[in-house]
Amino acid sequence: MVTETSSPPTESTLLSNASRQDLTDSIGTLLSDIQLSSLSPEQLDELALLVSERGVVFFRGQNLSDDQQVQLSKHYGNKGNGKADTAVHQFKEIRNVTPGQQSKWHADLSFAKNPPNFSILRIEDTTESICESSWVSQYGLYDALSDHMKTFLDSLHAVHSSKLSNESILETWSTLDIESHHPAVQTNPITGLKALNVTPGSVTGFAELKKKESDNLLEFLDYHIHSTDEEAVRFKWEAGSVAIWDNRSTAYRDISKSKTSSIATFKTLSFGAKPYFDKDSESREQREQRVAREAKEEFERLESIKARFNNTPMRRLIQRQVAGQKEIRYADSGYGGESSSKADSNSPITNEDKSSENRPFADLNPNSESRTLRTQQWANGVAPKEEVPSVTEDLKVQKIVSQIPEVKFNVTPLRRIIQRQISGSSSGLKCRDWR
Repeated sequence: MVTETSSPPTESTLLSNASRQDLTDSIGTLLSDIQLSSLSPEQLDELALLVSERGVVFFRGQNLSDDQQVQLSKHYGNKGNGKADTAVHQFKEIRNVTPGQQSKWHADLSFAKNPPNFSILRIEDTTESICESSWVSQYGLYDALSDHMKTFLDSLHAVHSSKLSNESILETWSTLDIESHHPAVQTNPITGLKALNVTPGSVTGFAELKKKESDNLLEFLDYHIHSTDEEAVRFKWEAGSVAIWDNRSTAYRDISKSKTSSIATFKTLSFGAKPYFDKDSESREQREQRVAREAKEEFERLESIKARFNNTPMRRLIQRQVAGQKEIRYADSGYGGESSSKADSNSPITNEDKSSENRPFADLNPNSESRTLRTQQWANGVAPKEEVPSVTEDLKVQKIVSQIPEVKFNVTPLRRIIQRQISGSSSGLKCRDWR
């Protein structure tokens, strides 16, 4: 039994070795390079999610036996209904298809109290490849209606009757007339999406309406299902072809072409839960809008985080340094980081040196020639002349100076962080690129 969920299908295991082709935007998917007989229980669950999402999934060249198909339907079955208390109902027949014959749009055994959730139809043999079948998305039919019509149908219950079913089904199922009232719009328990639950080949009226009102509404919905081609898909049968569809989100009919033919088919149905309508569920269109809105909100949230972190003082400083913008640089005395080569003490003072000395931080450089010159001039003009200190006194001064710890500003934690970030050191803290 498939676990009900509202999440889109996860296809990592099922499609690991298969090729997927979506036949239309709304409905229908063809899976190639895969055999249904070899799928694991987990892959069968993923297939059920894909079928409920896409409406119908097709396969070609299948070597599926009758017993294997029955077991496949039992995997999806909930509980039995009708005469036989089993999870699967079987139809094996030879169909004689006449030119121009078309069945009405219908959902399999929708008149049952617990209608089938999944149908599996396999073509064993066909004399001519001239028969096709068509499926229409009940998700898409519901979305194509106006909001007022949607609200109106949400409140109705459709009368599903066995009188409209073909004789081969009634002979196997029941000879009694069966009627069931199901929501005109049902919520698919796998996807959580709203789907129209009214088809011309299954419904005779609406429980809440008078006959004339029901007939007029049925006529409109019959026209609606026949005029919405973009929500339908057609499939041409070949020997070994298999189709699996969700009766809760699709309607189905056979279409013949110009020649009379006979087709050997084997069909199995797995029964699900009683149809229900959740007023808080969403349509497929609403889900797409919600997903797009959530994606936009998430993008804007991330952009706001980027803007906030990119505007911190540290980030602005790093961005300026990475961009190579002009910044205050320290001299070579140990107070700063990278510095230019030291000037020769005997070199002349250039205009560039003089202009750079006007900066406040230049006065901190004791090796600057202009600084040395001004210091000597000040000393000669202010301080009294003294005798040159003796060698002993000079050694004492050097010893005292050597005991004073050297302070280097280029080894501070903040400076090291900035240096590592600029140099791209792997041992340092790196700034994430939010751009």
